[in-house]
Amino acid sequence: MAPRKNYIPKEATQQNEFLKKYPEYDGRGIKIAIMDSDIVDNGLPGFQKTSDGLPKINEWFGKPMVPVETSKIVERSDKDFIVGLTGRRLIIPSKWKNPSDKWHLGKVQFDRIFDYKEERGDEVRFILKNNS
Repeated sequence: MAPRKNYIPKEATQQNEFLKKYPEYDGRGIKIAIMDSDIVDNGLPGFQKTSDGLPKINEWFGKPMVPVETSKIVERSDKDFIVGLTGRRLIIPSKWKNPSDKWHLGKVQFDRIFDYKEERGDEVRFILKNNS
């Protein structure tokens, strides 16, 4: 079994820098929606309770194995941004290290990731209404 401390890489997510700048920010009163293919192991201790003892995950809807086509490759323009698929400038923080400076872009329709609207529509509406 791998050490639990490596499941959430603090260096890659720049968590240490954030906590140094905002030591009082622990997430109380904040709700976050994470759109991902699935939660790998929501039984990990770090996913269980907030700093004030409330459940950290209210509900999750996963759909594993949704392929995202990312063959569009771009490089930085003027060394601080890339041009996204819609033509918008997407700023790349200077702290992000990418030796090739080539960025793969992709997109997927929201309902391909989360198609629970048909399977669990009433539950989803209840959860959204009561957690907003």
